[in-house]
Amino acid sequence: MDMLLKGIGKVISLLVDEKGAQREAKRKVRQLKAWQRRLLLFVTLLLLILPVATSIYFLSPFPATITKVSLNASSLEVTTGDTGTLSATVLYSNNATGSEVHWVSSNNAVIQIDEMGQFAAIAEGNAIITAQASNLKSFEQAECAVTVHDPLQGYRISVQRTAVDNYIYIYVQPYNTDVSQIKIFAKAPSGQVFSPKIDANHLYHFYSETGTWTVYASLTSEKGVYEAQKPEDFVTIEITDISATDIEAHLSGLPVF
Repeated sequence: MDMLLKGIGKVISLLVDEKGAQREAKRKVRQLKAWQRRLLLFVTLLLLILPVATSIYFLSPFPATITKVSLNASSLEVTTGDTGTLSATVLYSNNATGSEVHWVSSNNAVIQIDEMGQFAAIAEGNAIITAQASNLKSFEQAECAVTVHDPLQGYRISVQRTAVDNYIYIYVQPYNTDVSQIKIFAKAPSGQVFSPKIDANHLYHFYSETGTWTVYASLTSEKGVYEAQKPEDFVTIEITDISATDIEAHLSGLPVF
């Protein structure tokens, strides 16, 4: 009896294993068919898209080669606080021109530039501004060397009267040490402006009009030009007698000769 029961159990076990194997086989078949459907869909889409993509690629014109980028300035000298605009011209192999570039500053702490080519001088120093042009076929760029100076700080002006009413010492002392040129201007009571040569002794002769004269100066250096602009840049002188000549000034001890 026990043997019979064991035999029946083995038969049932074999039947169960066989059904499990059949189910696993069916599952694998379903997976395979699913992958086949996906592959078929991919191939179908590829066959539909490839001709269109190929047509677009071969029928669309290639961009012309960029041959050169040129700027309206190859170098700039500006003063801290100055603003301005650089412009670029892009030349192509088909003789077309454009202006679309990417602007880059090598030192944003010195000078900054936006995508429109508008720059702002931030601090004293040197930098390179680059205009870059590129497309699928080429890349070109052009550079502008920029020097930023701090502005001239102005000057101190003073006068010293002499024993002769119309002979006066005028002293202009720049605050900066790199000033290369000083010009003195004297505005007469009538409004006429004189620009006498700088005298080695700082002595100046007022001979054309009596009244209140206004005296001021301008400075020039590598940093640029400083024009009188602040109240302390001007000094007024009252002239009441213009009759004295160089001889009389010399006799009074002034260094006119």
